[in-house]
Amino acid sequence: MATRIDSVSSRQRLKPRQGPCCHRLSAGCYLGYRKMSSAGHGSWLARMPDNSTGKQYLYKALGEFSELPDHLRFDAAQKAARAVVRSRRSRWRRRHYDRHRRLRHVRAALASHKV
Repeated sequence: MATRIDSVSSRQRLKPRQGPCCHRLSAGCYLGYRKMSSAGHGSWLARMPDNSTGKQYLYKALGEFSELPDHLRFDAAQKAARAVVRSRRSRWRRRHYDRHRRLRHVRAALASHKV
């Protein structure tokens, strides 16, 4: 059974561990919560696939959101994780588009110089 991190009581019951417990937000987008000590609050992170470097996942630390009440931290972390993943995907799309646009120009130039 998957570990829930969307409620305060379920996060409080988590045992400290090095790896994060993840909650799926959408395809390829996960929100992670890592509790390092039993006394303090845990930290939040975004997890997404990393196709550019060949690593399995790319992690981005989001912080503890300690300035917010406990019951609002999941929603704030979820919003931050979605923004990080959206930004990363749009950068990848721009890079991917630019690469294909350059290839089209090169192919067109080569085709026009054929004898």
